[in-house]
Amino acid sequence: MIGKMWQTLAKRAMVPALVLLAVTAEAHAQAPQVPTQVVERASFQVRVIEATKGTPSVDPKLADLERELRSLHRDYARFTLIKTESQNLTTGTRGTLRLPNGELVIQFLGLSPDKAQRVRHRVEMPGMNATVRAVAPGGRTLDVLQLGDKLIIVATTVGR
Repeated sequence: MIGKMWQTLAKRAMVPALVLLAVTAEAHAQAPQVPTQVVERASFQVRVIEATKGTPSVDPKLADLERELRSLHRDYARFTLIKTESQNLTTGTRGTLRLPNGELVIQFLGLSPDKAQRVRHRVEMPGMNATVRAVAPGGRTLDVLQLGDKLIIVATTVGR
């Protein structure tokens, strides 16, 4: 008799537990799913170069840029590396770098959705309109700023 009573009580306790479990599962299934945002990263290596007139020479640290620098502006023949700085940015973040005539700002906008992925970023420099660029990883851009009788060249190499 005690055994039957325990069975009856167990069955009565089991029904509400199963109902609660079913309601919880249904509520979870109907809850809106929050999409997970992928954090994208990109690196930017910025080299600031000073170009002056005079006897031709290229800083040995700029050997990989020599051909581009020499064809950039024929009146300027001396190229000296002023500084190198790397920025590792996530989507939406900004990095800054002090230039001789102001500040360079790079904002990482994200990766392009194309098959040939490109790093989209916005560049702001003194004396230039802000520009949005899309560069393949490993690619580089050169920007030239006139500063008195010399040029300031900003070489930016993009990476992932």
